[in-house]
Amino acid sequence: MYMEAKTAEDFKQIDEIERNKTPAKTGDIMFTTWGYDMTLNDYCKVLENTGKTVKCVMIDKIVTDDTGIGNGKSMPCPDAIISPPFRLHVRMRTDNEGFTYVGSYPYARGDTRKGYFRKWSGEPNYYNTWD
Repeated sequence: MYMEAKTAEDFKQIDEIERNKTPAKTGDIMFTTWGYDMTLNDYCKVLENTGKTVKCVMIDKIVTDDTGIGNGKSMPCPDAIISPPFRLHVRMRTDNEGFTYVGSYPYARGDTRKGYFRKWSGEPNYYNTWD
C-alpha cells in the first residue's frame, strides 16, 4: 500500500506498516489491545520463530502517566516474565500490510484468551480502566 505522509499521525501509521512487514525475531516485544469499554494492553516477548509459529512468554507492564481516574499509558517490562511459554500462529494480514500473530495466551489465574498481537513500536500505549 502506498501512502503519502502529510501529518505526524500518517508517519506513525506508515512506521507501523513497515515494522510489521518483517517477521518477529527472538527478543521482539509484541502487544495486543482489548476491552469492551476499556482499553487494556497485554505484552509478550518472542523466544523463538519457527516460521509458522512464534514461541512467546507474557511479560508484565508498568503504568505511567496515570491521571488518577484510571487512564494513562502502559509499557512492557521485558524482563518481568509472568507466564509459561505459549505459541502464536504467524499470519500475513489480508491487506498485505505485514504480519499478525494469533492465538490463545495465558491470562489471569490460569485462564486463557484469544488475541491478535503485533510488534510493539517502543512508544507507550494508551490505556484506560473505565467500565
